[in-house]
Amino acid sequence: MKEGETLVIGGVKQRQSRENIRKIPLLGDIPLLGWLFKSRSEEVNPDRELVIFITPSVLKGGGPVQSTKPPAEKPKG
Repeated sequence: MKEGETLVIGGVKQRQSRENIRKIPLLGDIPLLGWLFKSRSEEVNPDRELVIFITPSVLKGGGPVQSTKPPAEKPKG
């Protein structure tokens, strides 16, 4: 792999769906007639995807590596 090239190292895809059943107690459980007293709905959420990319770069120079993070604040008091 050369400097500046991007590499995909992994990913996760997630799909989620849910089925909801609402019914009137007892009447919804009657064989053959129960469907008259209950309703079904399905909820499908959009797919979610996480992909991890790496783009390496070579550090040049012999000096110490500089942090890009700001220094932590000192406690007051």
